[in-house]
Amino acid sequence: MAVDKAVQAEDIKKDATFAQDEKNPLKTYSGPAAFGGIQLNYPKTWSGYVNENSNGASNVDGYFSPGVVPDLLGLNSVFALRVQVLNQGYNTVLQNFSSFVSAKTVTATPYTLPKVPSVVGTRLDGEVALNKQGSMIVLPLRDKTLKIWTEATQFVPDLNNNILPNLSFSP
Repeated sequence: MAVDKAVQAEDIKKDATFAQDEKNPLKTYSGPAAFGGIQLNYPKTWSGYVNENSNGASNVDGYFSPGVVPDLLGLNSVFALRVQVLNQGYNTVLQNFSSFVSAKTVTATPYTLPKVPSVVGTRLDGEVALNKQGSMIVLPLRDKTLKIWTEATQFVPDLNNNILPNLSFSP
């Protein structure tokens, strides 16, 4: 019985290792130079949809998810990764989260990307969207703002280990 339990535990560990290894090598999304030339690496097991011709609030609006990207307008759609370049200044975007920070549904800490250490932004952890827990990085990008976030806590390790260490842009 003890042997069966040990074998089962080893199988679970191997499955987790395989699932992590299956994500490599990473795929790359390269954004338009006019909006920072974002270089974003994400797991090869994910699919992405990026609208670079957005008119209005955002210039770049990206959605990434394991397998197939869910309905963009679905109320219950949860994305492993979102990326946006907004037509708003950094301080304006952060101001939208001040009430959540005050209510302690979100924590805010300073953050710099390993590949762009000259740009200091803010990392928000908690309820990053209505009824969606995750992590969000908000960074100043010239007169715009770059937002990168995940809408579920299960994808935070991917954000921390795969995406943020490899993310770069031209400030």
